[in-house]
Amino acid sequence: MVNVHYNSSNNDRLIGQSLGIRLSSFGIQTNFDNVTLEATAVPEPLTILGAVTALVLGQCLNEKLLKTNIKNNL
Repeated sequence: MVNVHYNSSNNDRLIGQSLGIRLSSFGIQTNFDNVTLEATAVPEPLTILGAVTALVLGQCLNEKLLKTNIKNNL
C-alpha cells in the first residue's frame, strides 16, 4: 500500500487547477486496485487564532453580562 500526501501553500502555482490522479506503468504489467483521492481543506493558523480569540472574548462578555444581571436583580 502506498499513501501520497501533498500540502500546498497559499501561493502554490497549482491552486485553482483540477485535482486528479494519474496512473502509469513503465512497460511492466501493473495492476491498480482501490485507488482513492481525498482532499481536505485545512484552516490557516490565523483563522484558528481568530476563532479561538472570538470564543474567549464571547465567554468573557457572557460572564460579565451574567454578573451584571445578578447585581441588578438583587
